[in-house]
Amino acid sequence: MALRGRGPYVVQAAIASLHGDEPRDWPQIAALYGERARLTDSPVVELSRAVAIAEEQGPEAGLDIVDRLALENSRYLHSTRFELLRRLGRTHEGRDAYRRALALVHETPSGACSSGAWLSCAAGPGVRRVGASTCGLSSAATAPNVIPTSLGIAA
Repeated sequence: MALRGRGPYVVQAAIASLHGDEPRDWPQIAALYGERARLTDSPVVELSRAVAIAEEQGPEAGLDIVDRLALENSRYLHSTRFELLRRLGRTHEGRDAYRRALALVHETPSGACSSGAWLSCAAGPGVRRVGASTCGLSSAATAPNVIPTSLGIAA
């Protein structure tokens, strides 16, 4: 992809543009996230790169990056880790990552409402709702009422 400039916002715009293509060019997206991480020195950008790497090379490659990130208090790190572990069939570790993400959700500022949309999409079939109410949000801040059945967590 030809870019006019190399600042972090130009790179982010290129990433957004590639996300609109089908099929997605995961190697190019991963490379651009790598460039943006170099420019910003952001572990959050590196987490996004890990997701792109997982899509390109498989969940183990993405998990290798995730496990090196200093984002212990990020619900996004733990929900990403959960999904990668789920894809690898490592349900016991996935359960711990899921519980940590949920704990961090409960620590978010008030005003976040409960909706399991993000997890329902991430986990696919085998997710059950447990008395959910939805307010239209679909971020990781809205997960406490959805439990992936594959993890064996009792409602």
